[in-house]
Amino acid sequence: MAEQPQRAERNGLRHEAVGDEAKAAGAVDTVGGVTLAGIIRTLQQNGAVAACGLAGGAKLDTTV
Repeated sequence: MAEQPQRAERNGLRHEAVGDEAKAAGAVDTVGGVTLAGIIRTLQQNGAVAACGLAGGAKLDTTV
């Protein structure tokens, strides 16, 4: 049976802790903040994301 992802609550929002497994070739994010960082983390190599909102915050914690 597949292992269930760990879940965490931050700022009243539920976030699933996922590995670095690439899942999507592209995404549209209207929230920003932690949500955008999670989307970027799960993009396939050469993937693209359109970000057009900051409801989740303007801070983007990522590394290259």
